[in-house]
Amino acid sequence: DEEMEALIKGIPFLEALETAKEAFAKQNWEEAGVAIDAALSLKPDDGEIQELHRHLPRLPLIGHSSQHPVSNVIFTPDSQIVISRQLWEGKLWFWDVESRKKQRQLGGFPKAFAERYSLTISRDCNMVVSRWPEVQVANLASNSVQTLYDYMGWPIDCLTISSDSRYVAVGQFAS
Repeated sequence: DEEMEALIKGIPFLEALETAKEAFAKQNWEEAGVAIDAALSLKPDDGEIQELHRHLPRLPLIGHSSQHPVSNVIFTPDSQIVISRQLWEGKLWFWDVESRKKQRQLGGFPKAFAERYSLTISRDCNMVVSRWPEVQVANLASNSVQTLYDYMGWPIDCLTISSDSRYVAVGQFAS
């Protein structure tokens, strides 16, 4: 009974599709997202579920605990990944934009107790530069973090990286 087997195999997809439609009707975007992801994993070429996926509101990326608020967030130049830094934890979190799921994290940054951070990323997505209070460079290929500049006075207030990734410029103001 190949026909019966095909029908039984299709049940999880139909259940996920129905759950997604019901969640849409209730505007429960988190539940809809989970159901859509499940349905897409079963039938990625289904036009109806692809249409629901296209209309799913893009919610903020959720995953940091409420005890450690996010201090800074940036998109990679290709808009595929969002990188965030969490207060007090000393880590960068990498999120896939499409799936809204955490992909990985990179530690090695100092834990800090202030809201003043800056993050910037190189155009080729190989380097993230962060500051508070020191300027640190994260090499994403080697997953390493190196302190570039440690200013023991007033903290650096802003920074940027040149488009060719050769220079980091910093600025500060003192009261």
